[in-house]
Amino acid sequence: MSSGNAIQRFTYDWLIRFAELHPIETRKTKRLKVVHYGPQHSRLAQVSPLFTTLLNRYMPIILKPYDVLYFESLPMRVRTPQGQRLTIPDKNGRIFVITKTVASYRSCRAGALTTRLSKRVYYTDVKSTFASNSSFTPYELMYLAREAVNKLQFSNCFVTEVVKFTDLWPLLRRKTTVGLDIKNLSFEKAEMAKVLLNQPSEIHISDFYVHLDLSIEKVMLFIECFLFCPQFPTRLDICFEKGYQHSSLEQIAATIKERMIASGYVWNIENGENTEISFYSTFLNSNVLQALIVRTTNKMFYVLHN
Repeated sequence: MSSGNAIQRFTYDWLIRFAELHPIETRKTKRLKVVHYGPQHSRLAQVSPLFTTLLNRYMPIILKPYDVLYFESLPMRVRTPQGQRLTIPDKNGRIFVITKTVASYRSCRAGALTTRLSKRVYYTDVKSTFASNSSFTPYELMYLAREAVNKLQFSNCFVTEVVKFTDLWPLLRRKTTVGLDIKNLSFEKAEMAKVLLNQPSEIHISDFYVHLDLSIEKVMLFIECFLFCPQFPTRLDICFEKGYQHSSLEQIAATIKERMIASGYVWNIENGENTEISFYSTFLNSNVLQALIVRTTNKMFYVLHN
């Protein structure tokens, strides 16, 4: 059967949908040194003139920029590795797929990302996602967590409905950097124990920041989790609202020290003088947060608190 006869077996609507679902990751796109991957780069355009026409009309606009910056009050902008800046129009009949990027959300209200998705602007294989001073719906929070590959960091963010940490955790386990300063993110001890200690060998987090209520049980659940990981995070910040007794932090710090020494870690004999504490600890310069800061280098560790 000729290729022309084979194509005739399918409806034109199905072929349109096929073009809209054009593969994003192919061998050629991995090697391609272009920002805009279009029909001229697709092997499918070589099938027949009909396929070429369909791709020109319906194939997604595939962008591989360096980063995406989204303020709700401004059009979405992307910046290429060469420094070129592009603006994503608010209204466009074509699908936009932005891949292998660094995405930043600043001062966005809940629902703004959903609106963008409804206009058929999608992300896939996002290298890093940063969000600050923004609100998200539970769906948007999960979407960002699912699409981020390496780093996912929230600073002073809010989710419109209570989201359980245990629902979010499975999407975080394989990332390298995780920062969770999110109001309405719920930490329930009983549920945390089940998920944090489940298959810790799959956790690859090297930098972890979390903002929660002061509870020695919850803090130690994170410590226990990371002790069973292939490698304890090199930088761990557990932050709390101001107002707790200094002695409470000292007690938890002492408990962490005792548990880590029992697990074979060696206390830093320099008392942390050369310990790098830059990670999320810059927030501690304010009068808002208190924190426990754990730093490890191989099997050496130190615990700081303010």
